[in-house]
Amino acid sequence: MQPGSWWFDDVRLFDGERVRDRADVLLRDGRIEAVGEELDPPTDAVRIDGAGLTLLPGLIDAHVHAFGDVLRAALRLGVTTELDMFTAVQFAAALRDEQARGAALGRADILSAGTLVTAPGGHGTEYGLEIPTLESPEQADAFVQARVREGSDYIKIVLDTGSESMPFNTLDRATVRAVIEAVHRRGKLAVVHVSRLQDARAVIEDGADGLVHVFRDRVADGAFVRLIRERGAFVVPTLTVIESIATDSAGGAALLEDVRLEPLLGPVERSSLSTRFPGSGREQQLDN
Repeated sequence: MQPGSWWFDDVRLFDGERVRDRADVLLRDGRIEAVGEELDPPTDAVRIDGAGLTLLPGLIDAHVHAFGDVLRAALRLGVTTELDMFTAVQFAAALRDEQARGAALGRADILSAGTLVTAPGGHGTEYGLEIPTLESPEQADAFVQARVREGSDYIKIVLDTGSESMPFNTLDRATVRAVIEAVHRRGKLAVVHVSRLQDARAVIEDGADGLVHVFRDRVADGAFVRLIRERGAFVVPTLTVIESIATDSAGGAALLEDVRLEPLLGPVERSSLSTRFPGSGREQQLDN
């Protein structure tokens, strides 16, 4: 938001924890200064009539791959922060620089993993983008250090053997454990792409901070749920991706029928929402 004072008058407010049916909100220079009823705003405040409208915190999309104009499109839908899970390092660096200079007001902010951690011939190498790969625990520390120097906000690790129709090499458990330890020594989060429950359990036991996909081979059992809770880990489910893999449905296709969204969707968003992963069932590879 631009500098200055902004007064949201008589708005329905969700503050992240509870709903207030009527409230005034005063912002000054991009920060919330006061929340209450019948505030007395400064005379220079820009008044926004909130009658019949709802004000809520910006949304966070916890798994994206940023390219093109997607960050501007995200802001149109109320997404103010996107967590990117693999994109070109130079592109991510340019976006961060814009944010640091205050030159990114017209789009969502972004945090990025930059280059993911994968094996030679592993998932993430199939897109034509030349990236470094990792082969052994002994290489882990230097590999992670290079990602940190590139500006990665967190480190994404890939543990995925693929499918019969699209097999991948993958990191072994000792190498993954070494990467997690190297990431934590540098004060970063270690997040992991998995496709099997057994791998999800292993990486959480080895100290990973969270999963950026739910696994697709079986339903989570009680023991796994308890493990996640005990370790304080998180799971980004990406369930529309799983639905597209497991059924004949494009996971987000129903949103195309929502007339409220129609003016906000461009051709890229429409194509993504109507596309499903080819093939069927367990032979499929998750979006990276």
